[in-house]
Amino acid sequence: MWLEMLRETNPPLFHMIEMAHVVHSPGMAAYLGMMAQRIKEIKRLLKPTGSIYLHYDPTASHYLRLFEARG
Repeated sequence: MWLEMLRETNPPLFHMIEMAHVVHSPGMAAYLGMMAQRIKEIKRLLKPTGSIYLHYDPTASHYLRLFEARG
């Protein structure tokens, strides 16, 4: 469900998650899809001066940093 929404709304992000599926596992792709939607919603609700702090493991860190940057 999350990944299908991303396929329509953000094709580059969807492609990156597909590559994580190939490189890591289906579980990693599912986790990244879930987190991408959450980060997108958090950014929508956050004030321009607000901050978000994420704590994640090193395996997913580079993907999640890209989500934060791309929104």
